[in-house]
Order: sequence, then C-alpha cells, then structure tokens
Amino acid sequence: MKPNSKKAKQVIGKEIFSEYSEAYVITNEDLRDAIQYVPEGATILTVAASGDHPMFFALKNPKWIDCFDISYNSKLVMDIKTAALQFMNRDEYVDLVCDLYYAPDKTNIQNMDKIIPCLSKDEQKYLKDMRAYQIFCNGSHPRTFSYLLPNETEYKQMQEMIKKPFCFMWTDIVNLRKYLNKTYDFMHLSNIFDYTTKSQTEDILSSLMKRSNPGCKIYFESYTYHRRHNDISLQEYCEMNAQKLNQKWKVKEAYGTKTAKYILHRVR
Repeated sequence: MKPNSKKAKQVIGKEIFSEYSEAYVITNEDLRDAIQYVPEGATILTVAASGDHPMFFALKNPKWIDCFDISYNSKLVMDIKTAALQFMNRDEYVDLVCDLYYAPDKTNIQNMDKIIPCLSKDEQKYLKDMRAYQIFCNGSHPRTFSYLLPNETEYKQMQEMIKKPFCFMWTDIVNLRKYLNKTYDFMHLSNIFDYTTKSQTEDILSSLMKRSNPGCKIYFESYTYHRRHNDISLQEYCEMNAQKLNQKWKVKEAYGTKTAKYILHRVR
C-alpha cells in the first residue's frame, strides 16, 4: 500500500493512533533492558516505532527481523536512520535525529541530500510532500534523552550489522496476525497493551502464541496493564491458551515505579 500524503495532512496531529500518526524519533524505552532476553540468531518480531527497536535487536545477530507499526511515519523514520548508518559517524547521526525532531523542513537538514536517494520512490515523494509537517515529533526530546540512543560502540556494531532496510508490515497490532507468515523466537510489543481492551489483548496474545517457537519470549512494558487487567493474571491467561495449543508458558513480571515489564517465555 502506498502512502497518501493528502490523507496524511488531514489527520497528522489530530489522531493519536492512525495510519499517519506522528512517529517517535527516538525510543522512550531503554532497549538494553529488553535485549538481554533476545537469543543470538533469533527470528524477531518487533514494533517499528522509532526504528530503534530493530536496530538494537540487530546487535544480537538475528536470523531475521520483521517490524510492524500502525503509522507509515514509523517506516519512514526507520528507513532514514538505517540509511544514515551507511555513511554517518555517530555525532552526525545524533545531529540528524535531533534535526528530524526539531527542524521545520525535514528535507532541508544536514546530510538529508545523501539519505533521500537511499529511500524508495514512494518514501521520497511522501517526505517531500510532508516536509513541513511534524511527522517525527512524538515522544522524548532526543537531546534530553540521548542516553536512549546507541552509544559509540553500539553504533559501530549497528553499522556492521545493518546493511539494508528492515522488513515492514503496515498494520495495527489487532490485525497483525493477517500479515504473519513465520514463527518467532522473540517478540517485542513495547507499550502497546496500554491502548488495547482486555479482549483485544487476549486475542493478540493468543494469535502471537500460535506464531511462537519453543523457547520464544514475548516482551512488553506497560504503565497500566497490571491495573486494568487484574481480574485474571497474565500467568493464568497464558496457561489457558497454552493448554489449547499444547504448549507451556511461564510469565515473569518486574514492577517498577512507573512501568511493569513482562516476559512471557514458552518453555515447550
């Protein structure tokens, strides 16, 4: 499906979640917490978000990474950043990320003349049409939260590991199952379950458990899951689904001051 800049201009800044909602230019999570659960050589499914998720997971030498997101702007910022890896040093990369967040014209910033030819024709046209719109302004200010960006060592490793754009599925989490054609060793769902109903959450988890390999881990963080779904524990729900699928799952929950981290581990 091709992007529609006319439609994007009508909804940008007006809908929290849409096909063209503003993308994060950097993650609002420290992905170093999640990467410890990613096995070497894994087949990975992750939300695209700012592109940082697949970029960090690439450090684990995965067999394959699939990305998905409801917003086309997530694909665009991800492809811009992976293109930048090919010829920018880290300082230039950080400047680029900050410019994508702040600059009034996304095409008139340093090094974009080198990046644009690396994008697809559809992306080039869309970026030109949307250059004056705040398509990358969601989430944290990159200067304030620079520790969430790759450090010098991580950046050099990403340059070695990432040589082409990631596979992208343009869909919301509810309809993701229609696009999946493989099984996974690791799935990262970010904070998505803060925005789904209880029945949607259960349906999503059920569909993803069907796409898991033995040993698979499903990782997500949440500000509200443990408050909104307290009538049945995540462990109980996984056990009910696992029995139907002839699987066995364990759930680990780590509560912090603001968020809780959940790791669902398929042990059989």
